[in-house]
Amino acid sequence: MKVVFWVLFGLLLAGILLYVIPAVLVFYYLFRGRRSPGLEERDLKGTSYEPYKDLLKEEIARFKKYEMRTVSTKASDGKMLKSLYLDGGFEKTAILVHGFRATPFGNFAILGRFLYEEMHFNLLLPDNRATGGSEGKYIGFGLLEKKDVRSWARYP
Repeated sequence: MKVVFWVLFGLLLAGILLYVIPAVLVFYYLFRGRRSPGLEERDLKGTSYEPYKDLLKEEIARFKKYEMRTVSTKASDGKMLKSLYLDGGFEKTAILVHGFRATPFGNFAILGRFLYEEMHFNLLLPDNRATGGSEGKYIGFGLLEKKDVRSWARYP
C-alpha cells in the first residue's frame, strides 16, 4: 500500500511541476497588466513590418498631425475609457479598434487617413482597456472589449 501511495504522490508532484507551474507562469506573463509599447514605439527589426518600417513611421507621423481631441466614456464595469476623436464634420463615424499589443496609430495610420480624407468619415480611435489612456489592469481578449465598443457606439 505504501508503494502505491508514493507512486501516486510522485505522479501528482510531477503533474504539478510539469503542468501547473508552467501554466501559472504563462498566465502571469500574459495577464500581469503590463502595458506594452505600440507599434510606432517598438523596434520593427525581424518582424513582418520591417520592410515597411519607413513608410509606416512616415504615415504615423502624418496621421498624428491631425487635430484630434481626447474624449472619454464609462465602460459597463465603471472603468473610464479614453479615445481620440477626429471630427471632420462628416455624417458618418468609423470606430477603429486596435488589436492586442497595438495602438490606434500603429494599426490605423494608413487606413485612418484613407477613411478620413477619401471616404469622409469622422474617426473614433479608442484605447482599449488597460492600454493607452484607458483604465484597467487587464485586457479581456474581446470578452470585455465588445461591451466597450457598444459604449463607444452610443458616444454622442
